Amino acid sequence: MDLVFEQPGYLAWLLVAPAALLLRMLAVRRSEVRLGRVFTTSMRARLAGRTRAARRRLRGALLVVGLVLLGGALLDPRSGLEIRAVRPRALDIMVVMDCSRSMLAEDATPDRLERAREIVLALLDAAAGDRVGLIGFAGTAQVRCPLTIDHATFRSALSELHPDTMPRGGSLPGDALRLAAESLPEDAPGHAVIVLLSDGDDHGSYPVEAAARLAEGRPVPIIAIGLGDHGDGARIPVTTAAGRLFLQHEGREVWSRLDEAPLREVARLTGGAYIRAGTRSLDVERVYEAHILPLARRGTEEGEVRRRHPRHAWFVGAAFLLLCLEPCLRNRAIMSPEGPPTW
Repeated sequence: MDLVFEQPGYLAWLLVAPAALLLRMLAVRRSEVRLGRVFTTSMRARLAGRTRAARRRLRGALLVVGLVLLGGALLDPRSGLEIRAVRPRALDIMVVMDCSRSMLAEDATPDRLERAREIVLALLDAAAGDRVGLIGFAGTAQVRCPLTIDHATFRSALSELHPDTMPRGGSLPGDALRLAAESLPEDAPGHAVIVLLSDGDDHGSYPVEAAARLAEGRPVPIIAIGLGDHGDGARIPVTTAAGRLFLQHEGREVWSRLDEAPLREVARLTGGAYIRAGTRSLDVERVYEAHILPLARRGTEEGEVRRRHPRHAWFVGAAFLLLCLEPCLRNRAIMSPEGPPTW
């Protein structure tokens, strides 16, 4: 079997086995010394017996082999080479997501923020193999996940986005777009795209000017996705000690509507696209194929990915059986040819 170990850095853990054997030998030696203080040499020989000594050695061997197998599991054993053909693709997708309190409006089900999260998760499925990053913004913009191919880390950061996790209230999409441009590496292979999800609300951050500056410098298309009802809009729920209320300003309830104008202009200036998600579901895979995938630089030839199947479960299973068997081999009473049964 073409067994290889992918994590040789854990080799030092194999020293646990000889250390455990040494401790066991010291314990047996200490037991013999204590017996020597009570029994004569001939009595100790009869008490020990050959069968008991053989069992002791067998138990020690089971312990050592079990610990060696556990150490081997840490070395990440793998076998069975699998070769998969892949078409190379290098695309950086920076997701800029609105986390302001207006995104809690419930004109989309269950609310705009959750709908945006669903869209991003669907985008993540479509963008398998691409690098993704995440910026959340409200009254300030923060990089919540740098560009990475570790989509699990991205999902974890996405799940934590909420107005309550932002240090300041408000809505500054312009600052978020500037931060996104700074977070995209200049020498990144392939192409980059910014995906902006927002209801268009802005409190003086000038997103259109930020997009124009981006278009003049390093051209990065912005795919702007508008969320919310552009007609009547919806109220913004807030939770207080008195229960669930709606946000008020100067004694009147605040109604939030989708403002499409800045989102359309941001997309137009950067050569991207504006998509109105509104309050309905969105075919994210179609959006990806139509507006994002063409940006990817693809080679004319297919590459290949080589991987081996992990086999650490075999090592752990064998170690578990041996370590469970070891305490079962208790020293039973034996019949010495020179006397009565001993233990």
